[in-house]
Amino acid sequence: MNLNKIISVLCELYKERSVLKGLTPVLPAPYVIHLLAEPTDKQRGQLETGSGNPIAEMHQINSSAGMAFNYYKLFEEANGISVDFEWKESIPVTKSNAPANIDVRYETVDGVITFVECKYLEPYYSSCERNSAAYFDKDRYPFSEHRDEWVELMAKEKEFNYFNIAQIFRHLLAIYRHTLDHPEIYAGKKIVLKSVMWKMPDSFLERYNQGERTKRIEKNKDRLSVLFEEKITAESVINEFAEKIGWGNFSFKSQYYNDMTDEIKSAARYKDFVEQYYMGEII
Repeated sequence: MNLNKIISVLCELYKERSVLKGLTPVLPAPYVIHLLAEPTDKQRGQLETGSGNPIAEMHQINSSAGMAFNYYKLFEEANGISVDFEWKESIPVTKSNAPANIDVRYETVDGVITFVECKYLEPYYSSCERNSAAYFDKDRYPFSEHRDEWVELMAKEKEFNYFNIAQIFRHLLAIYRHTLDHPEIYAGKKIVLKSVMWKMPDSFLERYNQGERTKRIEKNKDRLSVLFEEKITAESVINEFAEKIGWGNFSFKSQYYNDMTDEIKSAARYKDFVEQYYMGEII
């Protein structure tokens, strides 16, 4: 699938619902969308120093950072918690100064610390990246146990085409290292890593496929089917790995934003979020 065409469909839909607020020719994407909340000073600082400068990208129509910010600010409101953005407190491997950059982190009153990697359109036009050689060198792992198991896990990236498991593996390793370096933070707590993405509705896919040849339409459908299967496989692979190495307080979940809207339903701008991201519930 093609990013520019996906954006074109988004623009058409946003125009129809009068969600657009104006043109910004300076940005790669031609339109600006509404942010549904304002960041706190702390959150603004986090976003300004995040990977890829998310504070500047959040208004773009195709911004995964914008979608993550909008959802988790409403989640913050609905659940009475504080959310951190652009968590980067752990470097996965040694001889590196590049921390993992995880989109969202929050802790709930029941003692669950959750990390979230958020995707919007990326799974529909990009492929699974590949990790660098450092992640296949067990001597670069900052602990002595289970190094072989970690390297074996990293090799499973080759089994994925569209779901970006390589990035999730890096985040997983960064979190694991952080639990070893700072056990006091995680004592008695459960840890959850989530991969959250937007699910393209059938009606959106139909709009996208208008004018396409039959062969291309079938290819687009196949991509969505493979992506769904890889999403399910990722859960099994990571949770089985955590069990294998004895990481008993950890779990991984792969979810769609579309299936998480009940978690923000009490937020004042819930309907705006659902409409803005074309989830089909109100449209």
